Amino acid sequence: MPHTDALRPARVLVGAAATGRLVLAALFALLGFAAPPLVRGLEKARARTEPAPA
Repeated sequence: MPHTDALRPARVLVGAAATGRLVLAALFALLGFAAPPLVRGLEKARARTEPAPA
């Protein structure tokens, strides 16, 4: 069983050279912009469900 099967999706992106790099860069940029509002919303939800400290 070759180990390259697990890397096939990454090889498709990276194998396309410049296009793959642009796709990965766009993915990381989207994740970077989406993370702060997501965490902020999760912190607010957590604050609503936790009891107040005594």
